[in-house]
Amino acid sequence: MHYRKGKGSQRKIAERLGVSPATISRELRRGKVILLDTYLREVVSYSAMKGQDDYERKASAKGPQLKIGRNYELARKIEEYITEKKYSPYSTIEELKDDPDYQKTPICERTLYNYIDRELLLNVTKKDLPRKGKKSKRKYRRVTKRIRDVDAKRIEDRPQGANERSEIGHWEMDCMESGRGKGRACLLALNERKSRETLIFKMRSQTQKEVLRQLDEYEKKIGFKRFREKFKTITVDNGSEFLDWRSLERSCVSTRGEPCTQIYHCHPYHSWNGERMSR
Repeated sequence: MHYRKGKGSQRKIAERLGVSPATISRELRRGKVILLDTYLREVVSYSAMKGQDDYERKASAKGPQLKIGRNYELARKIEEYITEKKYSPYSTIEELKDDPDYQKTPICERTLYNYIDRELLLNVTKKDLPRKGKKSKRKYRRVTKRIRDVDAKRIEDRPQGANERSEIGHWEMDCMESGRGKGRACLLALNERKSRETLIFKMRSQTQKEVLRQLDEYEKKIGFKRFREKFKTITVDNGSEFLDWRSLERSCVSTRGEPCTQIYHCHPYHSWNGERMSR
């Protein structure tokens, strides 16, 4: 918690991370630890590991009680419709809607399927269903988590000249993948906001290392001074290939460790704030 160490208020931390102040307050309580300093005095501090352990422990205890509860008569009728009358869960629910036991504990078709999947009904399994438990498997997409770097510069901090397109030197950068999905190669595209000049580089893969390699090679080609004048700022999204913004800003030519550009990030899932290249 960098800003906490710098005596930043919880509200300022919340504004920087884009979350509610209450979220920060709960997280600080969750990860609160007591440490000893060099003089063996107790010091209140924050541990991300303790906070995560507490979150996972509480998450494991979540889950509502069974809705059907102690309504044994409703459970018996459901079993009778499915096992003896060979009704599907949907037909069973439709037949029981006017039943007093069902009206006392109404459940939906999805809930009934969940009970059967988890074998919570004594005499009913998936083999008793008309399709014998066969169903299309739902496909899940793996979502890449966006890492929030509290030190990264945000789009609202960008110079006014970039926002108003009043001066040249402010660029937007993004990766373009093939729609066919073959191979790992992709394109690194840079678009200047005022002049609309476009630069496109072919990368072997969509990684931080490849993005840095392309920018470094271009800086070596035109020189540090010209590169810094040409690329005053570069605005990127929160893709994993742009997370190492410190390396992207660092010049590979200057021996004095001077930055060759300034990297600004859009807000996650708000790419329209940057008036992206597609516009």
